[in-house]
Amino acid sequence: MLLRLINFCVLILSVSAIYAQTQNCLQNVNHPGFNSMSQVIGSETIFREYVLYVPSSYDANTPTPLIISYHGFGGCAADFESYVGQDLGLNALADQEQFIVAYAQGAYRPEKDDVYWEPGDTGVENIYENDIYYTEQLIQDIANSYNVDTDRVYTAGYSNGGMMSYSVACNRGDLIAGAAVMSGAFIDGDCVANVHTPMIIFHGVGDFVLPYEGNQFYQSVAETVNYWLGHNGIPASSLVSTQLNGNNVLRESYSGGNDNTCLTFFTIYEEYGSAGGHVWFSEAINGSTPNEILWDFFSSNCSLVNTDKAPERRTGLNISPNPFIDQLHISGENLKGKSYKVFNSLGEQVQFGSIDADDFLLKMDPLSVGIYYFEVEGAAYKIIRMQ
Repeated sequence: MLLRLINFCVLILSVSAIYAQTQNCLQNVNHPGFNSMSQVIGSETIFREYVLYVPSSYDANTPTPLIISYHGFGGCAADFESYVGQDLGLNALADQEQFIVAYAQGAYRPEKDDVYWEPGDTGVENIYENDIYYTEQLIQDIANSYNVDTDRVYTAGYSNGGMMSYSVACNRGDLIAGAAVMSGAFIDGDCVANVHTPMIIFHGVGDFVLPYEGNQFYQSVAETVNYWLGHNGIPASSLVSTQLNGNNVLRESYSGGNDNTCLTFFTIYEEYGSAGGHVWFSEAINGSTPNEILWDFFSSNCSLVNTDKAPERRTGLNISPNPFIDQLHISGENLKGKSYKVFNSLGEQVQFGSIDADDFLLKMDPLSVGIYYFEVEGAAYKIIRMQ
């Protein structure tokens, strides 16, 4: 009886310590995906937490991609998971495409009496004081329990969380394979040299919190784009501009950077009939939701031409002839029932469908001459359409 009482008291103290560091987010503890991690520094035990969504299709024998999603200033991981994950469909997409989502939790900071992210790497190995270090330890904590594909870890952040997504790419780009920013601002200084990260950015012209044109506190989005083009060695001359959604959205795509990096920038002029605001965008863009576009960028855009790691994922699939004229013969093990996608060289999805047999013919005659990529289960294969 005494031992049970002691264990109960230890549990209460532990939970209280967690509460003390996220005073505004007590709902996290009641979330079914709640996780916490701790670090002992001297005589003090420090706690940080996160909410994890594991897809229903998760297979412990298969390395699984991971997206770390950062909420905005004052946000809570449980609420962010409910909105972005459930209401806007990121969790359903994770089920479909087989990736894990970690909804990270910013620390409670007494100086502003709120929870938020502190971009920048102080170099301090303290999960409470250094959010870059917290991110590193978060990845490791998840990898301790799940088969995480550490070559396919990505960050995606909104507002203050977007600042954090930028910051991870800037300071610890070696940890991630791509970064996404929704309505964020880049506030770090010079980034770590020789580490190059693919980047996708969404920003609205009607954002009055982190203005599109910048202000005395934040640089414009155009300045941020130019910085990342320079940092990644992406030629500005590679720009391909496309008007979408009846000219309500402008997509600017850049490619050909160091380590095959690219950058895609969506300017949201109008969403749901109003000027693009300070939000995690959700209206479909030419038939795809921003979440789907974000994942397609992560899984297909820059990585399509990155041959350093792709061969590890390319097993058991035969494609012929290649180059092809109007159809491909594709065969492999356990293909029946899988989904496939075809992308052009700009990362735009041009064809998709479901595979009905392990050995089948795929008609490609609607496509023009050029280079394309056939993707199934996260593996991309370069194919060439000729006359």
